[in-house]
Amino acid sequence: ADVQAEDAYLRSVAVREGLRGTGLGMLMVATVVRNIRRRGAKRLWLVTETAAPFFERLGFAPVERAALPRWIADRSDHCPGSAVTMRRDLAQ
Repeated sequence: ADVQAEDAYLRSVAVREGLRGTGLGMLMVATVVRNIRRRGAKRLWLVTETAAPFFERLGFAPVERAALPRWIADRSDHCPGSAVTMRRDLAQ
């Protein structure tokens, strides 16, 4: 994840199909959250085409793409406009 001030951007989480449902993705996201909290982040953002239900189970909520911090919105590696933008506020 990339961090700038209180915002972090989770670029990608990928679990091989045969390992999905084993908790591996959840553990990866939990590790990212722990690490970015240490770096001062208070919000974690992501954009996903297919995994919104997975991320909702981890506490992320859909938000308008316009809510993305400018440094994230300006990136060129986002999913298409049809993808879901999500945010999770990180309790300290």
